[in-house]
Amino acid sequence: MQADGGLARAERCSCVVRCPLCVGSNLLTVDGVSRACKKPMPGAVIGRINRATIPARFARATLDNFTNLDDDMKRHLKAMRAWLKTFNPVSSRGLVLSGPVGLGKTHLLVALTRELVTRGINVRFVDFFQLLSILRDGFGSDRSELSTLEPLIAVDVLAIDEIGKGRNSEWEKNILDQLIMGRYNRNRTVIASTNYRLAVPKTVQRGSFNIPLDTGEETKRPPDYSLKELRTLVGDRTYSRLVEITDFYELHGADFRQLR
Repeated sequence: MQADGGLARAERCSCVVRCPLCVGSNLLTVDGVSRACKKPMPGAVIGRINRATIPARFARATLDNFTNLDDDMKRHLKAMRAWLKTFNPVSSRGLVLSGPVGLGKTHLLVALTRELVTRGINVRFVDFFQLLSILRDGFGSDRSELSTLEPLIAVDVLAIDEIGKGRNSEWEKNILDQLIMGRYNRNRTVIASTNYRLAVPKTVQRGSFNIPLDTGEETKRPPDYSLKELRTLVGDRTYSRLVEITDFYELHGADFRQLR
């Protein structure tokens, strides 16, 4: 894949073009019957990758090249590989990755997206701000809410990066509620990441840190992550549906950007 503006774009590999069997057509005729030379068909994979709108920065992100293995990351990587191994777009639960900034949640979300795409599953990747922008543009051009939301509701898997980030206005909450409800009703999978807690510990008081400052580990648990809960940011109805259709992974570890 190559960067094309802010997005990653796939192109047909030269090895496909030079294939001596199909001469780049990816079609073979055997006993009068046509079949694919390579499976999955490169053209179909290219189309799915380009429709997935993967960020260019993470064009090559995979679970294998994820390097932030601090704390409990190895255990979570093992769980994600197991999830991929048994994934079924009709019956599988989704997942939500929660944790402070700098753990590599976007890398992991893109890695899952890429793996699903190569398996023939249609995925759409959006960060939460991009999602809101898409919806505002649609409504601003006099498109109906249904036609604006439909592509995001219908896709096999929707990956939302940094869900809950924003001004948390009633409009944002209502739009997210419609989107998640639509996918919930159609039994469509949601995978997401968030910088906010899945639940605020009872020991945490507003205006305080959840790790004593004299431990030298305060950078691992920034105040925003300690004190903000996903439920309050997305609303009770959306949160309730996410609880029912996804498994939550609360990630811990150091900010890899500060370890370089």
